[in-house]
Amino acid sequence: MPSTQQLTPEFLADMLMPSDPQISPDGRWIAASVTATAKANEHRNAAIWLADSAGSTSTHQITTGTANDTHPQWSPDSRTLAFLSDRGKRGTNQLQLLSFDGGEAREITSIRGGVSDFCWMPGGTHIAYLAIDARDEDEERRRNDERDDPNVYGAFWPRARIVIRDLQTNDERPIDTGDLHVSDIVASPDGSRLAAVVSETSEIDSLLGSGRIAVIDIASGAMIDVVDLGFWASSIVWSRDGSNLFFIGASGQSPVSSSQLWMVDEAGTTAPRCISVDAPYCFGSLTRATDRDEIIAVIVCGVESEIHHIDPVTYERRVITHVGGNINGLTASDDGSTLGLLVSTPEHPDDIFVQESDRDLTRLSTLNDAIENISLGPQEVLTWERAGVGLDGILIWPPGKSRTDGPLPCIVSIHGGPYGRWSNEFITRFGRWIAQHGYLVFLPNPRGGSGHGAAFAESVKDIVGNDDYLDIMSGVDLLVEQGLANPDKLGCGGWSQGGFMTAWIVGHTTRFKAGVMGAGVSDWGMMIATSDIPTYEQYMGGGDPYTGVGPHSFDAQSPASFVSNVETPVLIVHGENDERVPVSQGIHFFRGLRRHGVPTELVTYPREPHGIQERLHQIDLNRRIVDWFQRWIPVDGD
Repeated sequence: MPSTQQLTPEFLADMLMPSDPQISPDGRWIAASVTATAKANEHRNAAIWLADSAGSTSTHQITTGTANDTHPQWSPDSRTLAFLSDRGKRGTNQLQLLSFDGGEAREITSIRGGVSDFCWMPGGTHIAYLAIDARDEDEERRRNDERDDPNVYGAFWPRARIVIRDLQTNDERPIDTGDLHVSDIVASPDGSRLAAVVSETSEIDSLLGSGRIAVIDIASGAMIDVVDLGFWASSIVWSRDGSNLFFIGASGQSPVSSSQLWMVDEAGTTAPRCISVDAPYCFGSLTRATDRDEIIAVIVCGVESEIHHIDPVTYERRVITHVGGNINGLTASDDGSTLGLLVSTPEHPDDIFVQESDRDLTRLSTLNDAIENISLGPQEVLTWERAGVGLDGILIWPPGKSRTDGPLPCIVSIHGGPYGRWSNEFITRFGRWIAQHGYLVFLPNPRGGSGHGAAFAESVKDIVGNDDYLDIMSGVDLLVEQGLANPDKLGCGGWSQGGFMTAWIVGHTTRFKAGVMGAGVSDWGMMIATSDIPTYEQYMGGGDPYTGVGPHSFDAQSPASFVSNVETPVLIVHGENDERVPVSQGIHFFRGLRRHGVPTELVTYPREPHGIQERLHQIDLNRRIVDWFQRWIPVDGD
């Protein structure tokens, strides 16, 4: 019987989304944190769910979900699950242990600033965790009571510091890392050392600009810097013999590059080497099976994903699994025979999957089974070429429509980043939701994004809005030439970088009848001055606002410079507490449009950061986006 139900804003807000899958060392169970897309109150709720890798029992929830339970990790003997939760004090995570021998989870830390990360040590008798600094309790109380609370920039950074806990005696030993902030820890195979990502402060700009990995000897506390890329590094994996570290880092000479595979020896005696520097794909995450040598990697290739085994000596790679959609997490059993992962396909949001050596990729969960009853249009991959560069993207058709029904009103949805991508997965707000209302949705992957290697990603450095804009427009031209998109009924929209590109597009062409600028950049000089990642933004817009009166090169890349050209009605939506792209960016563009008589609306959401999180706000945003397109680009019959 054909599906007749439709997506609703409420369904999109309440969809269950898994994250951080972790398989037990014996390969029997896969744990993941599951939360709704939107949060109903100030704090998000999440629960730990458990999937049986053999599929003999149904996937089920094992914590209450009345707090934010995240980041599950199994003990080496597969009998205890550790995780972070703010069930004691909302907004402050503590470390919890849940024994599969029975009983409730018990909280084993009481850190005033909370715990940010942890890892089991080999043997399972110790855990290393990161304790976040907090102000002295009496001083904090005095500041609050007397309202004598000036914040001196840099006087107090809540750094995270390493603590080793003995689970048998409950004794704890801090590891002295000086004034450094630690954001990630991974134990060596023999348990004698920790590899850690460290930075000068806990500022996000410091984290992105660091790429500094240190190895700490647990017995002596001695710390050796082994990597200092000068930009981000993540996903550290030790080689089986403990002699080398593998990690993911930016492949070029700036953070505006692709994520690639690096290697360095654990003593830092040789320079770090980018193993995949010329790869035409990008790396998503790394893991390794304890009992095997190979590094296991999620590979981002075009709009699809793969899992590769990589030889740690020859660096030869072997494709294990190919997924037509997106892989959002990967974990391996000790013997490497069983992999746990999250996969999203065009018809299904993320679910928990298992990959065994003797079985095909198998879905274990149906977190959003109601999707089976919702009418969805076809989704296809589109490829084309511009200026000798191969490009790709996604087309989503309205329910009941296909290529034979064109030309249709078409909305161009642009991804964030710019180092993001549209993969061939279940795409919600700027995909399925818009398509449901009768629009062909085109989701292009222009230069600057992931999935195509370093040169592709780096091509927008200092000149964002140039080739990436032309890539998008060439895709639109193709759709018009093929009779799929109606040239008189075009719209565009996106969030973050997609919001910037929307503002850029409407200042450079009048072909679009409506635009939605979501948390987008309008002035790169202001971004460098006010964003929480100013170093990265300087690489994006180009130029330095602190070197004279200008004109500055980033003015030529700022949509605000071209407001006088705009004729397209633009809806501007923004979170009021956005630190990544401050709300002043949206206000700046709105005032320019209004001054030049362009139809526009500015809608800001209280309390919201860069991504809109609250349930009623998400519902309003989804409705508002479609209402705007329907107002200016009516579908036949509206």
